[in-house]
Amino acid sequence: MDQNLQNILNQYWGHTTFRPKQLEIIQAVLKKQDTLALLPTGGGKSICFQLPALVQDGICIVISPLIALMYDQVKNLKKRGIKALMLHSGMSTREIDITLDNAVYGDFKFLYVAPERLKTTLFIERFKKMNVSFVAVDEAHCISQWGYDFRPAYLEIATLRTWKPKLHFLALTATATTKVVEDIQTQLQFKQPHLIKNSFKRANLTYIRYETENKLDFIIRFCKNNTATGIIYCNTRRDTKTLYQHLNNQGINAGYYHAGLSKEEREQKQNDWMSGKLKIIISTNAFGMGIDKADVRYVLHYGVPFTIESYFQEVGRAGRDLKPAQGILLFNQKDILELKSNLALKYPEISFIREVYFSLGNHLQIAIGAGEKETYPLNLADFSNKYNLNLYSTYAALKILESVELIQLNEFSFLPSRLKILVQKIDLYQYQVKDKVLNLIIQFLLRSHIGLFDDYLTINETVIAKKISISTKTLIEKLHFLMQQQVIDYIHSSKGQQVFYIKERLADQNFSIPSKFYHQKKEEAQDKLDAILGFLKTKQCTQVYLLEYFGEEITENCNQCNSCTKNPFLVSSTVKEEILAFCLEELKDKQAVEIDSILQKYKDINTASVLNTLRWLSEFKHFEIDLEGRVLSK
Repeated sequence: MDQNLQNILNQYWGHTTFRPKQLEIIQAVLKKQDTLALLPTGGGKSICFQLPALVQDGICIVISPLIALMYDQVKNLKKRGIKALMLHSGMSTREIDITLDNAVYGDFKFLYVAPERLKTTLFIERFKKMNVSFVAVDEAHCISQWGYDFRPAYLEIATLRTWKPKLHFLALTATATTKVVEDIQTQLQFKQPHLIKNSFKRANLTYIRYETENKLDFIIRFCKNNTATGIIYCNTRRDTKTLYQHLNNQGINAGYYHAGLSKEEREQKQNDWMSGKLKIIISTNAFGMGIDKADVRYVLHYGVPFTIESYFQEVGRAGRDLKPAQGILLFNQKDILELKSNLALKYPEISFIREVYFSLGNHLQIAIGAGEKETYPLNLADFSNKYNLNLYSTYAALKILESVELIQLNEFSFLPSRLKILVQKIDLYQYQVKDKVLNLIIQFLLRSHIGLFDDYLTINETVIAKKISISTKTLIEKLHFLMQQQVIDYIHSSKGQQVFYIKERLADQNFSIPSKFYHQKKEEAQDKLDAILGFLKTKQCTQVYLLEYFGEEITENCNQCNSCTKNPFLVSSTVKEEILAFCLEELKDKQAVEIDSILQKYKDINTASVLNTLRWLSEFKHFEIDLEGRVLSK
């Protein structure tokens, strides 16, 4: 059996061996054991449910909180020739209906579902008819009120056992404290506790905190003297662009990425970085989900993450090839003050949350008692300006309304156009013979989009129009005509935020935010703030601090971080002497030594450590470093 699993791994994913704990998790799924898989970022969680689903009869239900992540995973499965579906609040009723029919009667292996869809009558009735192999719960920490990203809809997952008592679950997460681990298994009603956990310890990854009032100067110097691939995380979109402009002005090969860019721009930047055309990507936390690039040598935080969980996920994208890598978190007193003030903004008064709720209903023109299970476009900035509301506090209020299951805020920036043919192939002929343009469109769709009779497929109107030499406007008009004739179902692309009403719009007397729940969440947020502030200032080994936070006992220090070495950017005295000897030897025959050649010589040592050692040696007058970054004789 193990050999068969390895063959499938190689056939679909091109890997010859499993990563740590993957095979053990897959075997547990095949034995129909309820299992919680706790793997660090980059541990290969998706294979743990995708591979066993392929060797079993039936369809695997995958519950995921992020539409963008669902979309990417379904797209990647289809590229591998694996049939997969997804179900979320951004879809039309007809699209949902057909998708569920395909899940029941088609030979699909995966149905990705947003948790909010689980308790709808439409889903439950079809779910009863499905031959389900097992349920995979991605980002399982969302089920726990103690988790850092609690989603109340996740609490509905266990009710699936009502309809299929023999059903078993695989829950997966990259970040969970001991309390959250226990809560996940309780909430999913595991028949017996079963945790498979890979250590969070990353021996090749050094966690460095660096306090500086001039972050920009540090980053420019670091990037100028570092040719390796890296990620720089910022907390705001504005910071990503501003930092990019500064680096670009210095001739540094970088790009910036955030959810506000167009789909085409984001894909281009991601592809350029993945291929090595861009060495540095400057991003908000929108970048990284589903990205697996092994040779990232550093993750640099320009802004301090709000939680240890967020930091650990982001920094964990460095060094996946198991070669030396570093996470450098820059901070100063301003950051600490902003983190504390942001907590107050994140939990506005209940009266303000009430004001946001009713303003939202008015803005979207939803009548009292209406709107249930409906999705509406929302420009958050326009909404806040219209009602004179603080933007950050308004967003926070919407997230609290989400946590009490009144609305769901869909934060994807783009969903492509989708199309499905509703009639038989022979019925298309009458439209083809009557209209030359329709004939061109139908012929192209049938030739290039195989499967349109069975499922919704994504289309790109601009590409199609160009291929058949008509305008995009004409194409869209013709597609709308075919939809009016009930020949096709056509859903045009959507961009920007959307809000989904889980419940109908409530009247004033029926609206309430439970005070106990609100204050409990605020206290938990304070605890998480205290944890990240403690990380910035701790004298304990940073690796030990992080592992203990996640409930992992460890006695060995890393001997590389701030706490262990006092100055993580300096190497050992032996290596320092070697670098000095190398530079002085080179300067016997040359007027200057390029720093790149020194970095190449000591490529197995953290770049920042070599650079700071050179500066230290320069300060002690062993040699000089000019403005162009070259080592010169004293």
